[in-house]
Amino acid sequence: MCYYPYRKDHSKVRNWVKQNKPYSAIWPTYPIRILSTTEDFNQGERRLKKSFTSASIETSDSEKRKKKKLDSKADSSSIKLSLADVTPLPKSQTGTSISETTDKSTLSSGRSSMLEEDSRDDGFTEPRGCDESYYIINELKKYVVSEFEGMKKSLIYEIKKQFTRMMETVEIENAKKSVDDSPWKIIESQFPCESTDQFVELETALVENQVKQDALKQIYHLLTVGSNDFKRDVQTIIGKLISKVVQLDYSGTGRKIKGVGKKSFQDTQSYKCMSEFLQEKYKNSSVKLTILTATSHYLSGAGDREGGKRKRLLTDIDSINSSVPLTDIVTLPTLPKKSTNRRVRKKHSVILTNSPMKEILEEKNQKKITKKQAEEIKNKKIKTGTLTEKGVKSLGNFLGEEQVEKPKKVTKPKKDTKPKKQNKENKQTQNDYFCIFCAGKYKEPPTEEWIMCYDAFYGMQFMGT
Repeated sequence: MCYYPYRKDHSKVRNWVKQNKPYSAIWPTYPIRILSTTEDFNQGERRLKKSFTSASIETSDSEKRKKKKLDSKADSSSIKLSLADVTPLPKSQTGTSISETTDKSTLSSGRSSMLEEDSRDDGFTEPRGCDESYYIINELKKYVVSEFEGMKKSLIYEIKKQFTRMMETVEIENAKKSVDDSPWKIIESQFPCESTDQFVELETALVENQVKQDALKQIYHLLTVGSNDFKRDVQTIIGKLISKVVQLDYSGTGRKIKGVGKKSFQDTQSYKCMSEFLQEKYKNSSVKLTILTATSHYLSGAGDREGGKRKRLLTDIDSINSSVPLTDIVTLPTLPKKSTNRRVRKKHSVILTNSPMKEILEEKNQKKITKKQAEEIKNKKIKTGTLTEKGVKSLGNFLGEEQVEKPKKVTKPKKDTKPKKQNKENKQTQNDYFCIFCAGKYKEPPTEEWIMCYDAFYGMQFMGT
């Protein structure tokens, strides 16, 4: 039986199990069956998830590889129980029997203690079969096979690792012993080349001299023994061939920008020998050899080698921290003194580009100009006397004021503000209103004709009471 918390605490079970929290006596109990045992909480959680989808929840191959040697508690309880029942071996001629050093009471007590221990752990395990010997052998076989598999894989890994190291060491030693100083004697040059002139002399000696070219390839072979990466070989060869000063004068293809550039390392005889050597070395490799790209990339970083990057970073930091005044960059202009006190004429903005409002603004501006011109012409005519009050030219300028007849003033008749007399009969016919209930005449016209007059209203109330 197993204690399990109530439903409200089901979300806390995982943390309680992980923290090894003791159970509560008030929890309900449920019958269980132990399917498997684990070494830690994470392994148990993985097996629990696996039990929902698979009937077999035994240790996977990945867990077998990581599993260490079993301790005493990890041994099968059934094996311990069966070994306690094993009868002692018969006495041999050369030695004593095991039964002489083992007492039956000890075996029985050991068995009883094992039974008590196993009853707590495997109280609900399924019973084994009748053939216990077969079961014991099968369990021992599983344990031995798992141990040998782990040992076999670790041994194979160590053997391969040590064998690779031995092969590299043997290859390097054989290369040193098989080749003497003849390549350097044939080249007759010291490496790395410290100046551009020394490297140019080496290139001149290599041109059309197959013996020196083969000697240079042999030197490349000695420099790259034990390497399986062509990019690393390119870096090693160039670094041993020319110094940083010479590397700064060359680039991969000698690309020039606006007529300024570096020399092309691709056109040198040293690069051609290196390319032929690497192609021969990696002819059976499936990796694509981008020798020119690796060369360009290595030469582009020549400035950062031998402490160059650190100096560049320090220079950048100093340039950022130091501030340069404006007068050191350009001379400040001097403004001329103000000669007059005349007000500056107000400037108007001009539309330089087309816009949706340009036509509207131009039309508005044109109307303003036209109106202003018309006012100026009118004021000018009024001053000269060529314009009358109504805008008609006067003939007095040509005939004289006496000959010109003055226009007669047209007067409009005054409006009669007095109220007109209305006919009384018409007024009576128009203003007579009668009650629809008693046919009585209203003294004052009501707003609506169907309203009952006061006499009819009170009369009806009196008759009702």
